[in-house]
Amino acid sequence: MDNLNVLMMEGRLTRDPELKYTNSGTAICKLSIACNRSYKGSDGQYVKEVTYMEIEVWGKQGENANQYLTKGRGIRVHGMLKQDRWEQDGQQRSKHILKADRIDYMAEAAPEGEQAQRPRPQKQATAAADPDDFNDDIPF
Repeated sequence: MDNLNVLMMEGRLTRDPELKYTNSGTAICKLSIACNRSYKGSDGQYVKEVTYMEIEVWGKQGENANQYLTKGRGIRVHGMLKQDRWEQDGQQRSKHILKADRIDYMAEAAPEGEQAQRPRPQKQATAAADPDDFNDDIPF
C-alpha cells in the first residue's frame, strides 16, 4: 500500500528567501512562513496560535520565488512533508520541512481606492511545454 504525503499551507514569509545552488547547479530556495490560527478556548477567550514552517523550493520555481518574494508576502504552498535528520553534539536532531511542488503567490491588498499592480514575471520562450504555462478553467 502506498502512503499519502500531501500538505498545503498558507501564510506569510517571515524572512526574505535564501537561494543556494547544489554542486550540480540545481537551485534550492529556502523560505519560512508563519501560519496564524485563532480559536475560542475553554474559558471563552480567543487564543492566537502561530505555526512556523520551513520550505524548500527546487529548480526554476525556486529561482522565481527568490526573485519575486519578500518578507511579509502571502503565499500558499502545495507539497510534501520531509524530515531532515542529523547529529549535533552527540544528540540526534530532526526537523520537518515542506518540500514545495507548487507555490501560489497571494494577491496583495491595494490601498483603498487603488488597484493592486505588481510586475509579472517575464516568460521566456522554451522548446518544451512547461506544465505551469497552462491556464485551464477548472473551477476547483
